[in-house]
Order: sequence, then structure tokens, then C-alpha cells
Amino acid sequence: MSKPSEYEIEIQWYQGPKKVQMPEQFSKKSVLPLKVLCSSVVSQRRAKELDFTFINEITSNSDLPEFNGFNTMVARDQGQGLKPKTKAVYLPLIDMPPSDPDRMMTALTEAKRLTKERGQNKVVFTCDQQLYKIAVDIKWAYPEQFSDVTLRLGGMHMLMSFVGAIGTLMDGSGLCDVSCSTFAGVAKMLSGKKFPQNIRALRMVMEELLREIVNRADIKTIEDMLSYLDKVASKSKTSKLWVDCFVKAVFIIMLYVRAEQEGDWPLHLYAVQQMLPYFFASGHVNYARFGLYYLRSVQSLEGDELSRFMKGDHVLRHVPGIWNGIWSDMFIETTFMRYGHGPGRIIGITLKRETLKTWALSLHICSRLEQDTKDLASNEQVSKQTQHKEETTWRKNADRADRESIQKLDLCIKPLDPSSHPSSIVNIVSGQLADKTVNVHEAVKIGTQQMKDFEKGWPKSFNCTISKRVTTIKDSKKHIKIGNKKVYDTTVIYSRVIGLQASSRDIDIKNVLSHELAPVPTSMFHDSGEMRLCKSKSDLKNRLAIESSLRCASTNVKATVLDGSAVLWVIHWPAKGTVLDFVQNFKNYLEKRLQNVDVYLVFDRYRDYSTKTLTR
Repeated sequence: MSKPSEYEIEIQWYQGPKKVQMPEQFSKKSVLPLKVLCSSVVSQRRAKELDFTFINEITSNSDLPEFNGFNTMVARDQGQGLKPKTKAVYLPLIDMPPSDPDRMMTALTEAKRLTKERGQNKVVFTCDQQLYKIAVDIKWAYPEQFSDVTLRLGGMHMLMSFVGAIGTLMDGSGLCDVSCSTFAGVAKMLSGKKFPQNIRALRMVMEELLREIVNRADIKTIEDMLSYLDKVASKSKTSKLWVDCFVKAVFIIMLYVRAEQEGDWPLHLYAVQQMLPYFFASGHVNYARFGLYYLRSVQSLEGDELSRFMKGDHVLRHVPGIWNGIWSDMFIETTFMRYGHGPGRIIGITLKRETLKTWALSLHICSRLEQDTKDLASNEQVSKQTQHKEETTWRKNADRADRESIQKLDLCIKPLDPSSHPSSIVNIVSGQLADKTVNVHEAVKIGTQQMKDFEKGWPKSFNCTISKRVTTIKDSKKHIKIGNKKVYDTTVIYSRVIGLQASSRDIDIKNVLSHELAPVPTSMFHDSGEMRLCKSKSDLKNRLAIESSLRCASTNVKATVLDGSAVLWVIHWPAKGTVLDFVQNFKNYLEKRLQNVDVYLVFDRYRDYSTKTLTR
């Protein structure tokens, strides 16, 4: 029997309270140093001008690469120097639940020991939101022991949550329906999943929304465009929703991505500050609470730590290059985590605890060996990234095709044309009107005020409940009023019927269901009015088919009608034949039936705007 594996790291036991209150010294708001403020102004100006240039050119030149490719091209034309590759050293895993305070205490203590051995006075510790909360509690419980530890909130996961916040605020506005015409898995995208495809999808939709605006003669700068958008937003609730909760939010995403790709620390602080009201407004309370604390904590950096961050040392790079900085949590996801979860790894191999422990405690060594082997095989030590994949021909063709597909926005109510909008917020695809209680168009204003109120009560209010004050279209979608009648959401009807059946009340279900409550026949159409697609016609045909004897069949058959499209699927395709052989089989199939009666071959024809257009 093999000897059980032992931990290589001495476990540190957390002795603090289960729920830690924010200490007074951590609730104070710091003023940014003058050099950071000045750099922030310059960075914001430059970033916004570049983003406007990109939007202006991408809407007029279909051969231009997308956002990352465009900025890589700009950096290359400007002669920017290559930034060095980040060297990653992997450490043994701690075989304990990630959310265990003892595990986090051990990780923080080990990080302090390693940095001290290498002559580094400060520890920069990055983790996602769930672990960030535990790390913050430990730092508050032991403020003197971990006074030299700077906690950073994982940037990639924060961006994913921000996309989810946009999806929450825009739910029911028509954004999902518009995106579904081009992209797959839109529901997951708008929940924050499928990163970075969701960023690309949102940016492309915004490009098409702004196509007509940026081509106006009076729009020459970013200030002109923002001024025009604010003017449009002041005339319509629908326009205000799309401007504040979508267009400006996507611009914040572009700033946030640029800050990391270029290693611009002041721009990172500015982008995070702009993101926070959306977290409060959308009910993403964890990132609202700890995102604000993260911002205030890193704004207080000073000395050598701030100098290193101002030089861009807060970002990581896989290879030397330009426009290729990434978040540290994204770096670990694409290296160490990928090695453990890729094909042929531990998943699906064994569930034996000792085997898993051996694998886990040796993963850091195996990952390092695998990376070194790949470096030697591909000569990656001298490789560099001076061109982005979005600059390649195949990628530009794919981006162009997606943009052309999104241009179907012309068939919808234009969200940035207030002259065509009713007084209430309207879904630009279905035309449904939101209830008067919906205030999502004021989401940014409400979120900003909520953030100020929350911070004003620190430290006592830090652990208090953050309520959602914004009512979205989805929140009020239980029914809509048409004339004097209320038309209810079909999901609500279903849940209420289930509730009636489960209750002991004496109710005539037949009488209840005799009243029409849905705006469309729900068996045939979705709530938006789109027809439900039949995906199992063959199964329906088999269920309806009735077997009968040939003797019972009528002999007085004058004609046979064949579905041409169905016949094409029935004809045998020769395994080693050609198209000509298939055509000959088709002719033989028809000639065999023409020997007895006349044959009428019918092919489907879909007229424009028919109910079956969606099945084409």
C-alpha cells in the first residue's frame, strides 16, 4: 500500500469571528495622488478618442478589423515597444474547500512568506469575488498581520458580472431578440457567461446602433456624439434606457478592456468607478459591495507599490507583445486551470481520494514541465505578439458577416429615434409597452445615489442588505394592459394553474381555462409573437399514422400528390455515386408511380412575411 500523501504547506487555522465587521480605518476614503489624477485625465481623453475613431471607421469600412485588432494595429503603427512576458511559477494546491477560511488564511500566510524571501515588501493577492470576501474578512480580523497585503478583485470575473448587469437591466427591451438573429447562446451571454464572445456580441450591436449617428455631418468628436446621445435620451424613456444601460455601458467595457490590454492603472480605476452604479442598479449586490471596497482600497496605494502599478505591472502577458495584457485571474484560467481540466486530465479518470491528492499536489510541477516543453517545441521563448487574430482575413470576413446580419435592426423600432417612441418604454422587437412602474431608464442615476448612500454609512452599513430599487421590464412583465383588459404572461398563467390544482379550493378549472388570457395561442407562438418551430415532424407523423391492410385500400385512385422536399430525403443516395446517379434514382422513383396514376409533385413556397418564414 502506498503511503498517504501529506500537505507540503503548513495549514494556518483561522481564529477570527464568523462575521467580521469593517474596522474604522478601512472605511476612510482616500484622495488620489496628483500624478494619478493627471494621468487619469490624459488616459481617459486618449481612450475615448481612440474608441470614437474605431466606431467611426468600423461603420464606414467593412474591411477594418474589430476592436482588439484595430487597437493592435494602432499600437504597431505608433511604434510601441514590446512589453515583456510574465513568468508564472505554480505552487502546490491546498487540498481544502476554496471557501474555507483556514485555506485562505494558509494561502495569505504562504504568499507573505514567499514574497519576503524574494525581497518584496508588499503582497498583491488576487482572487474572484467569492474568495475575495473571505480574504477581506481575514485581513479585517488580523489587520496588523496582513497590513502589507493588497487584495485585488479578479478583473475578468468582474467584467463577466458587469455584462450580466447589462443583461439584467436590458431584459425585455428587445436586446436579446436582436442578438439572437446573429449569435448563439445569447441568454448565457447576457448572464455574463461565454466570455469573451459576449463582449464581442454587445460591441457589434452597439456599432450598428451608432452607424447612422457617427456618419452625421455634425458628429466629429466623441463629445459631439455623447452630447447628441444625451439629447436623444432626454426625449424618450426607451432611448434613455438604450443610451444609459447599453451604449454607454459598452463604452465602459471598452475602457475597461483597454486599461488591461495597455496596462493603464489610472484608466482601470476610472473604468471600475463607472461600472459600480450598474452593479447596484441591477442587484449584483456582491460586486456592488466588494467592488466599491476594492476601488477604495486600491485608491489608497502609495510608494513603490503605486509606482509599479503605474508602470503597468498589474497586468500579465503570455508572450512579449503589444495590446496583449490580461487580468491575473484570466491568466491562471488559461494556464494552470486549463492544464488540470483539459483532455486527458484528472476529470473522468478516478475518484480515489489519495490519487486525487497526489495529482493535485503535483499539478504545479506537471504544469510547469508541460509549459516548458511547449516553449521548447514551439520556440516560444523568442516569439512575440505584434498582430492580433482579429486582423486575419478569415476573422474579418466572419465579423463582416455578423455585422451585416445585425443590420436587421432596420426591421425593429429604432431605439435611438425618439420620434417613433410612445411615452412608456417599448420593446423594439415585439412592440410591447412596459408598465408605468418600470424605472429602469433611470438605472444609472438610481444606482449612483444608492452607491453614495451605501458608502455614507460605512463602516456600520457595510454588511447591511442592499435592496434593488430599479424595476426592469422583466420585473413588471406579469401582465400588460390592452385597453381595459389585462393580458397576462403565459409563464404566470402556468404557475397559477399549478397552484390552483395543488390547492384545496373548490374551483372549476374548465371554467377558469375558458377565458382567454394570453395575447397569442401559446401552443403555436411565443409571447413575442414568433412562431414555435416544430422540431419533431417525423415523430408526429409516426404517431398519427394508422396501419391498415392493402385489401382495405381504395382501388379508385386517380392521382398521387407527393411532397417534393420530402421525396428528396427519401431517395437513396448512392454511397459511391455522383449527383447524376441521385437524379436518376429520383426519376425512377417517379416513373414507378406514373405507371398507375398521375403524379403531382409539389414543392413548398414561402412568401415574404408569412408565418412560416422563420422555418426557412
